[in-house]
Order: sequence, then structure tokens, then C-alpha cells
Amino acid sequence: MWNIWCSFCRKLNADPFMLDAPDPIPLLQVFAVRYRSGTISASGHATRKRQVEEALRAIGQTLARLGLPDPRLARFSDKLDFRLRRQLATYQRLDPAPNRVKPIPLPVLMFAAAAATQRLAVIGPVLADLLI
Repeated sequence: MWNIWCSFCRKLNADPFMLDAPDPIPLLQVFAVRYRSGTISASGHATRKRQVEEALRAIGQTLARLGLPDPRLARFSDKLDFRLRRQLATYQRLDPAPNRVKPIPLPVLMFAAAAATQRLAVIGPVLADLLI
């Protein structure tokens, strides 16, 4: 990730350590936009909010390991800067739902609830309530 960041900064004639930047957030925001669009991502494809967040975290943690302040964080705080939080929240809203999430059809739940109440006298109604 650091190589991608350094390449990005070189193209913009910016210091990758952001020592001379009075406000590093705009540079990080441009990086996030380009990374999300796939312009500078390692795969060359558009990414989701999670990958953008991980890329920004990797940059911030690398700088922190060098003894520099994490540029993602608000001054005098350990929270993510408001502008980056808003940008990442927008990405999350725009991202499609994960593919692994598949809703269970209601008839299947109804059948399981009916089977639970018929077979188990005491715990059956409790299981039925949990299913529906």
C-alpha cells in the first residue's frame, strides 16, 4: 500500500510524509476517490468502502510507526476526521449489499416454526418465537 501512496504523491508533487501539508485531509480524500474508482488500486478495479478504509488505515499506521502523527485523525483526538468519516459513510451507502447475505424465505421459517411447536412441548413455542 505504501508504494501506491508514494506513487500517488509523486504524481501530485506532494510529500508522502505530509510534513509540509497544513491540512493533509484533502490529499487523503483525493487518494480515497482515486483508490475507490480503481484508478490507483492494486487490482485496477473499483473498490468498496472497506478497501478504501483499509488503504487509508495502512497509510496512517505507516506514518504513525515512523513517529509522525496519523493524518486521518482529527487534531487532539483519536477519532477519524469528520470529512473522512462523511466520505466513507457515503461510500458505504453507495455500496451494494454483500453477496453472502441471502434472505430466508418466509415459508421456510413458518414451516420450521410449525415443526418446532409440534415436536417440542415446552421449548417449541420459544423456538417458534425466535424464528419469526
